[in-house]
Amino acid sequence: MKKSILVIIAIFAIGMSANAQSLNGKWKTSGGTGIDIRYGSYGTIYSFSSTAESFKKAGLIKKGDIILKDIHQNSDGSWNCKMKLTYKKNGVPTALPWSDTAVITMHDNGRYIKVHYTLEYKGNYIDNKVRYYRDN
Repeated sequence: MKKSILVIIAIFAIGMSANAQSLNGKWKTSGGTGIDIRYGSYGTIYSFSSTAESFKKAGLIKKGDIILKDIHQNSDGSWNCKMKLTYKKNGVPTALPWSDTAVITMHDNGRYIKVHYTLEYKGNYIDNKVRYYRDN
């Protein structure tokens, strides 16, 4: 009897850790930008921060647009991808270029991810990290 109980508990624990490490699902920044990652290969925007809202009003992005693409897992908890970034000229939303590089890392047993991206655009070099929390 004891053997059966231990096996069931072990299977339940494995299932929980695998689910917690899944990149799929909704993720949201503390500022309000939400990304829905699907099939582990792309992510669409479903909510907007005040910065992203200005790009939405300018007609440069809308709900459901892909803002993460080409997601490929490197190792357990790490993925390479491309991320669509915001660019303003003189405070006016002008473009949404794709990052040169981006790496997603999962932290705290799947409770949040960090996206570290780089971009060289119009003479500017950008190197930044954004934290997204599970929003399921």
